[in-house]
Amino acid sequence: MDTKQEYNTSADSVMGQVADYASEAGQSIREGYDATAAQARRSYNASVRSMSRHPLESAGVALGVGLLIGLFVGVSIGAQRERELSWRERWSR
Repeated sequence: MDTKQEYNTSADSVMGQVADYASEAGQSIREGYDATAAQARRSYNASVRSMSRHPLESAGVALGVGLLIGLFVGVSIGAQRERELSWRERWSR
């Protein structure tokens, strides 16, 4: 066997291994996606059942969480901005 033919044979072998690894990785990703999608579906269905059984409590919790997030965002935005000087404070400088 000459050197060029040996090189082609080893390159084909390496390419075959790479293709196998890529195929296995793709399969693993698909399985992970399917498992995650199934878990998300179960969680969504459980949430819908819980909210339909307790609508007022769900609305109250949603309102409370929304208020807390709004306060947190408002405070963080306000803390980042410098207080603007009034026209009187700017004039007296």
